Amino acid sequence: MPADSETQQVEVNCRVCGLPFTACRYVLPDKRVIIAGVCDKCYGAKVVAIREDAAKKEATTERWLQLCPILYQRTDPARLPQTQLPEVLAWQYGPEGLLLVGPTGTYKTRTAYLLLKRLVLDEGRRVEAFDGLAFDHECVRRFRDEGDGEEWADGLAHVMSCSLMTSARAVSRRASRPRCSALLSVGPRTGCRSSPRRT
Repeated sequence: MPADSETQQVEVNCRVCGLPFTACRYVLPDKRVIIAGVCDKCYGAKVVAIREDAAKKEATTERWLQLCPILYQRTDPARLPQTQLPEVLAWQYGPEGLLLVGPTGTYKTRTAYLLLKRLVLDEGRRVEAFDGLAFDHECVRRFRDEGDGEEWADGLAHVMSCSLMTSARAVSRRASRPRCSALLSVGPRTGCRSSPRRT
């Protein structure tokens, strides 16, 4: 407050909890009056809530940046083909999945990550994303080289507790036998109640 403002102590009711408290009443040189409307306890709680909300948003943003490859983090929806984009982005989480199919270079992955961005940042959903090639290599290593493929596939069950799982090229005509075995081992645990919609 300016040094030349008048200060008085007054009793007012807190706008949040309704309880009376002693507040400072400032009268500015231009005759405007400023009175604190929230008690210290409620103000402190509000500050804590604001900080917690900011920390939660920061953690969610960090989770998204870790999930989404740098290549797709700045995808501009306006530059993508608009034929299927609205339908994909309108998809709502539920028992019916969404399957994006098409030739290489038709922006399936970019479109999928735009959808995931909404689900993670706006809806706060827990999402797991797999790179199909990396998943394929891990399947081969586990099933062929390490010999613990079945045990490893059983360990993937925790993934199915997430809100959504996405995999680029998780299923293809040339999918390796180990990859198919892993997907079949994990698949029955998903609890899906209907087939995914193809887009």
